[in-house]
Amino acid sequence: MDQQAEEHEWIRRCLHGETAAFRPLLERYERMVRAVIRRLVDVEHEVDELAQQTFISAYENLTQYSHGAKFSTWLCQIALNKSRDHLRARVRRRDDTDIDEVDCVSEAAGPDGLLQGKQLDAQLQAALHRLKQADRELIVFKYVLGYDYETVAQILGCTPEAAKVRSHRARVEMKQLLERMGIEP
Repeated sequence: MDQQAEEHEWIRRCLHGETAAFRPLLERYERMVRAVIRRLVDVEHEVDELAQQTFISAYENLTQYSHGAKFSTWLCQIALNKSRDHLRARVRRRDDTDIDEVDCVSEAAGPDGLLQGKQLDAQLQAALHRLKQADRELIVFKYVLGYDYETVAQILGCTPEAAKVRSHRARVEMKQLLERMGIEP
């Protein structure tokens, strides 16, 4: 049985009241969901909460899942919407952290290579959060998670052509940000 057929079976069992059948879906996609949210939201405890909300929402709305789409794509759309809602609420509360206050230096201990890698990751994360939200979302789905333009377009609700154009614009902006931060792209 291929992965998609296996997932459809788990979903069918969930829809027939077997709640434990959702666990394999959660286990398969937890890392992906957390990676999406982590790149869009910069506070770790908020990532945990939003990942949990994503899976709860997916479970509660399984009847809305269209078997024509990949389950992972549908789940990414939910994670994206949860992240967007959270960021809008954060702005309304006016407690959004100014990106200039982000410390780009990791405090991780260990060998120099590990430290440099963590520092670079922190700097890249800071650069991502300087982008407009739409550009950040595109960079995350296309270049961090490696989705093709068709999948990115499905998740973001645009055409593949629009995703390509937005991708180019976002890459140029990201490159300029990295250069201003002293990072060679």
